Amino acid sequence: MKKITLTLETKLNNKDYPLAQKATFITLTNNPLEVLTLINNELNYNANLGETLNVVLTFKNNYSSYIFVQSKIVGTKITFEFYGTKDSRQVEIGQAVGFDYVEPPAPVETPDDSLQPGERKQVQKSHQGASAKFHYKVSRDGQILQETDFLSKYVALPEIWLVGPAPAPVPEVTPDPNATPPVTEPAPAA
Repeated sequence: MKKITLTLETKLNNKDYPLAQKATFITLTNNPLEVLTLINNELNYNANLGETLNVVLTFKNNYSSYIFVQSKIVGTKITFEFYGTKDSRQVEIGQAVGFDYVEPPAPVETPDDSLQPGERKQVQKSHQGASAKFHYKVSRDGQILQETDFLSKYVALPEIWLVGPAPAPVPEVTPDPNATPPVTEPAPAA
């Protein structure tokens, strides 16, 4: 059993955007097989910021020989490497395409009395929303074994600011029209 931290990220315009992070324990068997990933018990799951995710990876071997699965963790990324006897399968992964871009909503300000009057603290940067897809096909000896389009939707996120209370207003001083003006003495001659 090994403790890992999984980070769910999306890559858009060659930039990684973290969506969620979770520490968990996994066990790999000696003969892992076909890959099935469930997030919160669903195949397609859109996670909200700060949401706890339950990620289950299931491997089922559809080769006629044993395979070896090795996992690597570098920083916050996990990689699975599969080793075994190569058969005549051909894997085609199409170019990822982004579409349906959505600009971020207006900034959100949340009052926070723990901040000084007038102080502002940014707790989330805005992110553009978009959809992305790519085509995946596995064939062997001219027969298609698996073919699917993977589609992901990313929600546009606003800037979020914590805002301290408004500064106390400075009272205006209005002169009393009935007040006697102060008497000043002339300065002595030099």
